[in-house]
Amino acid sequence: MKMKSLGIVAGLGIVLIILGLVAATIPIEVDCSICDGSGKTDCLFCSDGSDNCIWCDGTGWKDCLFCIDGKADCAVCEDGKVDCIFCTDGCEYCNYQGWKTCTFCNGQGWKTCTFCNGDGGETCGECGGDGLVDCIFCNGRGWDTCAFCDGAGKKMSYAGSIVLGAILIIIGILLVPTAFIISARGEKQNEKND
Repeated sequence: MKMKSLGIVAGLGIVLIILGLVAATIPIEVDCSICDGSGKTDCLFCSDGSDNCIWCDGTGWKDCLFCIDGKADCAVCEDGKVDCIFCTDGCEYCNYQGWKTCTFCNGQGWKTCTFCNGDGGETCGECGGDGLVDCIFCNGRGWDTCAFCDGAGKKMSYAGSIVLGAILIIIGILLVPTAFIISARGEKQNEKND
């Protein structure tokens, strides 16, 4: 009878060890810890799918390259005056001043810029004037597919099954020697009784 109980307890221990090894190798599907199970992660390069336009620095306006505030420097003079072509100190042609008022800019020293029509620039054509463009990294979505779970939101994990397997293995390991200890005590008891 004692040998039979020894075999049952030891056999149960071995079965638990085997079940623990099997349990430790079976993955469990869990929510992805990176994206919290959504399959999406926030874009690292933008907020809400838009970013400042690099062409206008987010202002929506591109300054004209040929003028300042719509005023281009006169190509003929520097300050609205041109040197007299007939003298250096003064003559009747220049009213004895040595210079004449520039007729190209009417003495202003600047002309209305012909490239921007005096506006000083133009609305940025890349962003349409709002200063924002779609993020090139997430295509304007504001999120990317989670690279850890490939957008599934779930990931196979061995952590839970390893813990369960380890518990079963430890119980099984403890049962096998316990069965032999109980059996050995039982045999000593029988010898004393005989």
